[in-house]
Amino acid sequence: MSHSRRTILQSGVAATILAVTPAIVASHPDADLIATCAEFDALERQKLALYDGPNAISYDDEYERATRPICERQRLLLDKLTEMRATTLDGHLVRIRSMVLEDQEFDIEALVASTFINERLQGMVLRDLAEQSSKGSAPA
Repeated sequence: MSHSRRTILQSGVAATILAVTPAIVASHPDADLIATCAEFDALERQKLALYDGPNAISYDDEYERATRPICERQRLLLDKLTEMRATTLDGHLVRIRSMVLEDQEFDIEALVASTFINERLQGMVLRDLAEQSSKGSAPA
């Protein structure tokens, strides 16, 4: 595991991903999106536990075998998520939480600091959404 991934895990980014409460989401316009992201995130946390935790698997081949069924389920959910459109800020916030949880080495600040205009603009949007999602602004 890289130092940056471990640092992010220990810093609590992953801990900010909360389970979705069905009663809160049932009448929400993005209910299906929020529930699907929560399911995707739960699978990602299972993978992370195999990568770094008390039951961590240190051998790449063994890790690949152990996570293959999880990844297959995630791909099905990702296909479903790809077809969905977020219609509310909450929908966008749960998507960014899923993105940050899944790709913890994605460097939003590097985009913000880029010399390319398009990357800086993308970074600003992602940074602001990620900050909002980690503050508990997204449905919990």
